[in-house]
Amino acid sequence: MVFASSLGAEDMIPIDFIYRRVPEIQDFTIDTGHPLEETYTLRRCAFYDQTMMVIRPVR
Repeated sequence: MVFASSLGAEDMIPIDFIYRRVPEIQDFTIDTGHPLEETYTLRRCAFYDQTMMVIRPVR
């Protein structure tokens, strides 16, 4: 099972729910190269000891 997240405020509740119940789940986000500062702040605050896979487009 994999969970995709935009790392926006609307994703924090589902992420918290999933990490607490299925800690082995793999998650990812797509880095568009134009993240908002809010994205970095939320990620620093919310991601327990999880490592998120970041997918970057090929340029």
